[in-house]
Amino acid sequence: MNVTHLELARRIKLEAAGGADSATLTLESGTPYRHYCAWVKVYATTINVSVQPKFGGENDGAAVVVNTAPPNKVFQVPIEEWRPSTRLNKKHPDDESLPVILKSELVITNSAAVPAVVDVWMMAAATPGGA
Repeated sequence: MNVTHLELARRIKLEAAGGADSATLTLESGTPYRHYCAWVKVYATTINVSVQPKFGGENDGAAVVVNTAPPNKVFQVPIEEWRPSTRLNKKHPDDESLPVILKSELVITNSAAVPAVVDVWMMAAATPGGA
C-alpha cells in the first residue's frame, strides 16, 4: 500500500501563566488518516506544560502534564483507528450544509511562572495526496 505521511512540526512560544500562555495546533489532511501520534519538547528553566489532545473539539483522552525537557509522547491513537479528512470538497446534494469537520488538535498550556518554548510534532499516515 502506498502511503504518505502528514506532519505538523512547529516551535511555539508560550508566555508565563496569566499571559498568552495557551495555543491550539491542528493536524490538517485532505484524506482520511491513521497512526496519528504527537510529541512535545519543552525548553524552559521551570517546566509545567499541559497538553490536552482534542478530536472534534472534545477531549480525546486525558491531558498530559509535561515537566521534563526530553521529547514526550503525549498522544497516540489505537493502531486500527482511522480519522476522517479535515477538508471536505463537496457536500451531498440533499444536505443543506457540510457536516461538522472533525480535527485532531493539541491544546498546549504553560502553567509555569516563566515563558516556555515548545517544539510540537503531530504525525499520521494517509493515502497519497492527503496533505
